[in-house]
Amino acid sequence: MNSLAEVAAALDRAQKVLLCGHEMPDGDSLGSVLALGLTLEKLGKKVTMAGPDPVPLMYSFLPGAERFVAGAPPGGGYDTLVTLDCSVPERLGTGYRELLLSGEMSVINIDHHAGTVPFGTTRYVDRQAAAVGEIIFDLIELMGVELTTDVATCLYTAIITDTGSFRYDSITPDTH
Repeated sequence: MNSLAEVAAALDRAQKVLLCGHEMPDGDSLGSVLALGLTLEKLGKKVTMAGPDPVPLMYSFLPGAERFVAGAPPGGGYDTLVTLDCSVPERLGTGYRELLLSGEMSVINIDHHAGTVPFGTTRYVDRQAAAVGEIIFDLIELMGVELTTDVATCLYTAIITDTGSFRYDSITPDTH
C-alpha cells in the first residue's frame, strides 16, 4: 500500500484524469469524486467525473453534479483512473471494471473499507477513516490546495452521509 504523499505525487504527474466511484453512488462516493475533481481542475488537470449510474436526485445539489457523466466510461485518452470508495473492482460496474483491468492507464484506488481488495497502480486505504471524504480532505491539504466552498460542500456531504450524521462508531476527532 502507498502513502497519501505517494497518492498526491501520482496525481501531480497526471494530466488527464477520469474519476469514478461505485455503482449506485451514495454521498461519500459522489462527494469524494466531485471534491477531488474540482480540486484537480484548480491544479490545471483535465478531469472527467463519472460513474456507471446517474447522480441520485437527493445529491443533485452538489457542486459539479451537473457535470457527472453517467453510463459507460467516456473515451478520451486518460492517463489516470482514480477509483474512490470502491472496495472491489466489481463495484465499479461494467465498462469501468474492464477499463481498470485493461492496463491502459495508471490506476489510483482510494478507500476506507476494511474488506478492500488491493487493486490499482497506487493504493491508499485508511480503515480508520469514517469516510473517503475524510481522506480526500487530508489529500487536498497535503497537496496545498485551498479549500473552496464548493469542495467543502462535497466533502461535508461525503462525511455526513457515511457517518450517519456523526452518530456511527467510526467517528474520531479527525473526522470533525
